[in-house]
Amino acid sequence: MISYIHGILHSSSGDGTLSVITQSGVGYCVNVGQRFTNTLNIGQEISLFIETIVKETGINLYGFQRYEEQIWFRSLLKVTGVGPKVAINVIDSISIQELLQAIINEKSEILQKVGGLGEKVSQRIVAELKKEPVKNAKALTLVKIGNTKAAFNYTQVENLPQQNSIMENLEVTVNSDDIISALVNLGFDYNRSFSIATDVSKVAISLEEAIILALQKIGQKPLS
Repeated sequence: MISYIHGILHSSSGDGTLSVITQSGVGYCVNVGQRFTNTLNIGQEISLFIETIVKETGINLYGFQRYEEQIWFRSLLKVTGVGPKVAINVIDSISIQELLQAIINEKSEILQKVGGLGEKVSQRIVAELKKEPVKNAKALTLVKIGNTKAAFNYTQVENLPQQNSIMENLEVTVNSDDIISALVNLGFDYNRSFSIATDVSKVAISLEEAIILALQKIGQKPLS
């Protein structure tokens, strides 16, 4: 299974399909968001995290600039009536922060900014992502990419409003630097992350709880 591609952009189409040629000379057809496609130039180097979806009709590759986009793509596919094309359109049309805030604050209207995404599907995304089992809400997973901890596993915080109790059997020392790192990896401003991390680190007794509290605080404020 292909998980990552690095190569030269050979061609692109208006529907968000890229042809990427790797160093070995093999070309891959990758589906990405149309808005992302418009930022690319033929001949430039490109690196993409890849989600491989196998169906009876064939094998399709979906590409993402950031690992967290891929994680949210997987999460969106769990929603009834949301397929790969809709999911990648959501990722391409709004920021991860907006998607996260829509779920935390139950504001499905944020999702309606996405072209072709109606009111019912938007409401279903908000509702169904919050029904993820509590056992999956571990809140934070840092994945080491190269030499940098660079990914936040958003699928583990999809039912944030219900996560008011402290998770059991956790032996994690809260460090404000870890909280800041997680928030910055989400894409939030460093100064804002620092301020919120300082506050929540005083009351949280686990890193997981600290991240949940921080995201809830962010969800109460307008995005910058």
